[in-house]
Amino acid sequence: MNTKLIKYKNFIIVIFITLFVFIGISYTLHVEIKSSIDRLKVNIQDSEVHNVRIFAQNIEKEILKYTQKDIYKILKNDKTLKSNLDNLLSILVSDKYKYLFVSTKDKEDDFRYLLDGTQVSEDRAYFDEKIFLDNPKWKHTYEDNVENTIIQNDLGTLWITYLYPIVIEGETKAVVVIDFSQER
Repeated sequence: MNTKLIKYKNFIIVIFITLFVFIGISYTLHVEIKSSIDRLKVNIQDSEVHNVRIFAQNIEKEILKYTQKDIYKILKNDKTLKSNLDNLLSILVSDKYKYLFVSTKDKEDDFRYLLDGTQVSEDRAYFDEKIFLDNPKWKHTYEDNVENTIIQNDLGTLWITYLYPIVIEGETKAVVVIDFSQER
């Protein structure tokens, strides 16, 4: 009877060791898979930001082609040009690229719309309409002449706001803003 008890104890020990090894391997696989998925997401996000950067650079070139140095003054005085550039931005709006606009910052440090790519023209923001923002990356983009991304997670979708400064003579005069989403 004593040998049966020893065999039973050995059997239980083998089961626990096997279970412990299985849990260890499972945890390691889980961590590695999660890490790989996170790296893949970052690579996809970087690729998307690269594509959006190219859009923003092309938008900048088109705006500067018509406005040269004083974007605000020229758009304020040339309603036809402003309308044409609004329509140009609206061409890029899609299921992926939800919102495109160009903003500026006034003397009171308030952000204002210059151009709006909303597809329905009646829904567009008015020229010089105030934009209510609370993210410091906007101010950083203007003050330091650098592009920025603002990332927001929302139930299965990653929302990214890309800010691209239009720099003239060392100063940001406007920012191209592109909101886009990435399904997760």
